[in-house]
Amino acid sequence: MFSLYGQNTRPTPEQLSKLDILVFDIQDVGARFYTYETTMTYAMEAAARAKLPFYVLDRPTHHGNSGRGTDAGQSNVSFVGSLAGLPIRHGMTIGELAGMYNGEKKIEAELHVIQMEDWQRGDWFDSLNLPWTNPHRICAV
Repeated sequence: MFSLYGQNTRPTPEQLSKLDILVFDIQDVGARFYTYETTMTYAMEAAARAKLPFYVLDRPTHHGNSGRGTDAGQSNVSFVGSLAGLPIRHGMTIGELAGMYNGEKKIEAELHVIQMEDWQRGDWFDSLNLPWTNPHRICAV
């Protein structure tokens, strides 16, 4: 396991060299200023370069299903918000974000999103009776 937070924010070719697939399984919080979706994007870019299939285990968003707040704007794109145009609360699942980033950033990853069962767009996280696990550590590979 390699940390993708701190000095290294992207998987290296060496780290990916013995893999058959790369799986992203992190619960996003639904706010654009967290690094989870940027870490996912960087991992997806690395997987595309390495010609590895990239799997995202989709999960419900924590903060509801609709966007709220102002967008970041191109001048504020950074590691804590790597796509301009997202509102503060984006309202998308991590799988939906993966698809959007793959298209908008022209990553061309072989993206596979493992869909949730029994989830509807209008569901709020607290109504799903699922445990909340704080995604405080970013690790992959």
